[in-house]
Amino acid sequence: MLSRLTRWLAPGGHLHIVELISPGDRSFAQLLANWDRGKYLRRLDKWREMFEAHSNIEVFEPYPIRLAGSTLWNMIYCKGYVNS
Repeated sequence: MLSRLTRWLAPGGHLHIVELISPGDRSFAQLLANWDRGKYLRRLDKWREMFEAHSNIEVFEPYPIRLAGSTLWNMIYCKGYVNS
C-alpha cells in the first residue's frame, strides 16, 4: 500500500500517516491494540523500517493517547516525501 501511495504523490508532495503501534507489553493498551489490528499490529521499529523503505522521513513521532492517567493507545505520526 505504501509503495502505491508514494507513486501517486505529486512532485514535492508529502505523505502523512497516523497509525496504531504495538506497545509490546502486557498492558490494557496492548489488549486494545490486538483487538483493533489483530495480526497486523506492528512495533515502532517495524513501522520506521517500513516507512523508510518507501519514503524519506521528515517527522517520526510516537505518542500515547491517555485517559485518566492510563494509556489507551500508542500511535505514530509519520510525514515523508519521495524524491521525484
